Amino acid sequence: MQQLLNFTVADTRLAIDLEGTRKVIPLVALRPLPKPETCIAGLMNLGGASVPVIDLALRLDFPNNNAYTLAASIVICLREGQMFGIIADRIDGVCSVNDEAIELADVLRSDSMPYTGVYRSEQNCQILILDLDKVLDLACIVDSFPDLEQSHTNTQNDVA
Repeated sequence: MQQLLNFTVADTRLAIDLEGTRKVIPLVALRPLPKPETCIAGLMNLGGASVPVIDLALRLDFPNNNAYTLAASIVICLREGQMFGIIADRIDGVCSVNDEAIELADVLRSDSMPYTGVYRSEQNCQILILDLDKVLDLACIVDSFPDLEQSHTNTQNDVA
Protein backbone atom coordinates (compact mmCIF):
# COMPACT_ATOMS: atom_id res chain seq x y z
CA MET A 1 0.00 0.00 0.00
CA GLN A 2 1.35 3.41 -0.96
CA GLN A 3 0.33 6.78 0.46
CA LEU A 4 0.30 9.31 -2.38
CA LEU A 5 -0.19 13.06 -2.74
CA ASN A 6 -2.24 13.74 -5.87
CA PHE A 7 -1.89 17.00 -7.74
CA THR A 8 -2.27 18.53 -11.17
CA VAL A 9 0.40 20.17 -13.32
CA ALA A 10 -0.48 21.60 -16.74
CA ASP A 11 -3.74 19.60 -16.85
CA THR A 12 -1.89 16.33 -16.10
CA ARG A 13 -2.81 14.34 -12.99
CA LEU A 14 0.30 13.31 -11.04
CA ALA A 15 1.11 11.71 -7.69
CA ILE A 16 4.19 11.44 -5.48
CA ASP A 17 4.95 9.24 -2.51
CA LEU A 18 4.16 10.97 0.78
CA GLU A 19 7.34 9.62 2.37
CA GLY A 20 9.55 12.43 1.10
CA THR A 21 6.85 15.10 1.25
CA ARG A 22 7.10 17.57 4.12
CA LYS A 23 4.33 20.13 3.60
CA VAL A 24 2.17 21.95 1.08
CA ILE A 25 2.12 25.75 1.14
CA PRO A 26 0.47 28.40 -1.00
CA LEU A 27 2.58 29.68 -3.88
CA VAL A 28 4.80 32.50 -2.62
CA ALA A 29 6.90 35.07 -4.44
CA LEU A 30 10.07 33.45 -5.69
CA ARG A 31 13.43 35.12 -6.07
CA PRO A 32 14.38 34.80 -9.73
CA LEU A 33 17.85 33.57 -10.53
CA PRO A 34 20.24 34.75 -13.22
CA LYS A 35 20.62 32.02 -15.83
CA PRO A 36 18.76 29.38 -13.83
CA GLU A 37 18.40 25.80 -14.96
CA THR A 38 15.38 25.75 -17.24
CA CYS A 39 13.18 23.95 -14.71
CA ILE A 40 14.08 26.14 -11.71
CA ALA A 41 11.36 28.71 -11.12
CA GLY A 42 13.37 30.48 -8.40
CA LEU A 43 14.29 30.39 -4.73
CA MET A 44 12.01 30.73 -1.74
CA ASN A 45 12.76 31.41 1.91
CA LEU A 46 11.47 28.63 4.14
CA GLY A 47 12.20 29.21 7.80
CA GLY A 48 15.40 31.08 6.97
CA ALA A 49 16.67 28.48 4.49
CA SER A 50 16.89 29.04 0.74
CA VAL A 51 14.90 26.39 -1.09
CA PRO A 52 15.01 25.88 -4.89
CA VAL A 53 11.56 25.60 -6.44
CA ILE A 54 11.09 23.47 -9.55
CA ASP A 55 8.48 24.03 -12.25
CA LEU A 56 7.47 20.45 -13.13
CA ALA A 57 5.65 21.57 -16.27
CA LEU A 58 8.94 22.87 -17.64
CA ARG A 59 10.95 19.92 -16.37
CA LEU A 60 8.58 17.34 -17.88
CA ASP A 61 8.07 19.30 -21.12
CA PHE A 62 4.33 19.63 -20.53
CA PRO A 63 2.56 22.38 -22.48
CA ASN A 64 2.13 25.23 -20.04
CA ASN A 65 1.25 28.90 -20.28
CA ASN A 66 3.56 29.65 -17.30
CA ALA A 67 0.85 31.70 -15.60
CA TYR A 68 0.35 30.45 -12.07
CA THR A 69 -3.06 30.88 -10.49
CA LEU A 70 -4.19 31.53 -6.93
CA ALA A 71 -4.87 27.79 -6.61
CA ALA A 72 -1.17 26.97 -7.19
CA SER A 73 0.84 25.50 -4.33
CA ILE A 74 4.39 24.52 -3.56
CA VAL A 75 4.94 20.96 -2.38
CA ILE A 76 7.98 20.90 -0.10
CA CYS A 77 9.96 17.67 -0.47
CA LEU A 78 13.16 16.29 0.98
CA ARG A 79 15.60 14.23 -1.08
CA GLU A 80 19.17 13.34 -0.19
CA GLY A 81 19.11 15.80 2.72
CA GLN A 82 18.10 18.74 0.51
CA MET A 83 14.75 20.53 0.68
CA PHE A 84 13.19 21.61 -2.58
CA GLY A 85 9.78 22.70 -3.76
CA ILE A 86 7.72 21.71 -6.75
CA ILE A 87 4.94 23.86 -8.13
CA ALA A 88 1.53 22.22 -8.43
CA ASP A 89 -1.32 23.96 -10.23
CA ARG A 90 -3.81 22.26 -7.90
CA ILE A 91 -3.61 19.85 -4.96
CA ASP A 92 -6.13 17.04 -5.42
CA GLY A 93 -5.67 15.23 -2.11
CA VAL A 94 -4.01 12.28 -0.43
CA CYS A 95 -4.91 8.67 -1.08
CA SER A 96 -3.84 5.11 -0.35
CA VAL A 97 -3.23 2.88 -3.35
CA ASN A 98 -2.77 -0.88 -3.24
CA ASP A 99 0.32 -2.07 -5.06
CA GLU A 100 -1.90 -4.33 -7.19
CA ALA A 101 -3.78 -1.26 -8.47
CA ILE A 102 -0.62 0.25 -9.96
CA GLU A 103 -0.39 -0.49 -13.67
CA LEU A 104 2.43 -0.34 -16.22
CA ALA A 105 5.11 -0.32 -13.53
CA ASP A 106 7.44 -2.50 -15.63
CA VAL A 107 7.02 -0.28 -18.70
CA LEU A 108 7.30 3.07 -16.92
CA ARG A 109 10.22 2.17 -14.64
CA SER A 110 12.78 2.41 -17.43
CA ASP A 111 15.82 4.66 -17.03
CA SER A 112 14.35 7.22 -19.42
CA MET A 113 10.89 7.49 -17.85
CA PRO A 114 10.30 9.61 -14.71
CA TYR A 115 7.33 7.50 -13.55
CA THR A 116 6.92 4.43 -11.38
CA GLY A 117 3.44 3.51 -12.61
CA VAL A 118 -0.09 4.70 -13.20
CA TYR A 119 -3.32 4.09 -11.31
CA ARG A 120 -6.96 5.01 -11.71
CA SER A 121 -8.62 7.31 -9.23
CA GLU A 122 -12.11 6.77 -7.85
CA GLN A 123 -13.32 9.06 -10.66
CA ASN A 124 -11.59 6.71 -13.15
CA CYS A 125 -8.89 9.26 -14.05
CA GLN A 126 -5.43 7.99 -14.88
CA ILE A 127 -2.83 9.36 -12.47
CA LEU A 128 0.89 9.08 -13.21
CA ILE A 129 3.08 8.32 -10.19
CA LEU A 130 6.29 10.34 -10.37
CA ASP A 131 9.72 9.12 -9.37
CA LEU A 132 11.12 12.40 -8.04
CA ASP A 133 14.66 11.07 -8.01
CA LYS A 134 14.44 10.66 -11.79
CA VAL A 135 12.47 13.84 -12.39
CA LEU A 136 14.94 16.02 -10.58
CA ASP A 137 18.64 15.97 -11.20
CA LEU A 138 19.39 16.78 -7.58
CA ALA A 139 23.12 16.86 -8.11
CA CYS A 140 22.65 19.54 -10.77
CA ILE A 141 20.27 21.54 -8.59
CA VAL A 142 22.44 21.39 -5.47
CA ASP A 143 25.60 22.12 -7.47
CA SER A 144 23.86 25.17 -8.96
CA PHE A 145 23.42 26.54 -5.43
CA PRO A 146 26.56 25.78 -3.41
CA ASP A 147 25.50 28.14 -0.62
CA LEU A 148 22.22 26.36 0.10
CA GLU A 149 21.94 25.14 3.67
CA GLN A 150 21.40 21.42 4.00
CA SER A 151 17.89 20.84 5.31
CA HIS A 152 17.29 18.09 7.80
CA THR A 153 14.48 15.59 8.00
CA ASN A 154 11.42 16.43 10.07
CA THR A 155 9.89 13.43 11.76
CA GLN A 156 6.37 14.56 10.96
CA ASN A 157 4.90 15.25 7.54
CA ASP A 158 2.68 18.31 7.35
CA VAL A 159 0.70 17.77 4.15
CA ALA A 160 -2.35 19.99 3.93
